Amino acid sequence: MFRIPAAMKNTVAFHIAVREVRERDARFAPQAYAFLCDSLDHTIKMLHREDSEDRHVAGPQLLAGFRDLALKEFGPMAFFVLREWGVTCSEHVGEMVYNFITLGYFGKNETDSIEDFSDGVLLEEELTKSFRMERRS
Repeated sequence: MFRIPAAMKNTVAFHIAVREVRERDARFAPQAYAFLCDSLDHTIKMLHREDSEDRHVAGPQLLAGFRDLALKEFGPMAFFVLREWGVTCSEHVGEMVYNFITLGYFGKNETDSIEDFSDGVLLEEELTKSFRMERRS
C-alpha cells in the first residue's frame, strides 16, 4: 500500500472515497477509514520510511502499526472504540484496505494479498491484554 499523507484525510478526495466505499460496504464507520490512514502514516514512521522512496507497507506491518496506534490513541478503550466503528478483527483492517484499493485510493503491488491481514492475532486480546489485572488465587 502506498502512503496517504495525513493532510489527505481532510480532502474532498478522502471524503468521496469513504462515501463510495460505504455505499458498497457500510460495515465500517468513516472514522475507521480515517484511523486506517493515520495508521498507515504511523506505520511508515515506525519503519523509518518517511523520507524513503520505498513507502510500501505489507499487511502484517500495517496491522502492527494499526494496533500500536490504537493503543497509543485510545489506551484501555482501544478495542471498544474500534468495535464501535465496526472493526473487531485483523481481517476487517484488510477489508478496509482492499475497499480503498478497489477504488484506487490505496495502491498495492503484486505480492500483496488480503490474506496478509489474517495474522492469527486476536484484536481484542492484543488490545486489552496489557490492561487486564491478574487474578490472585
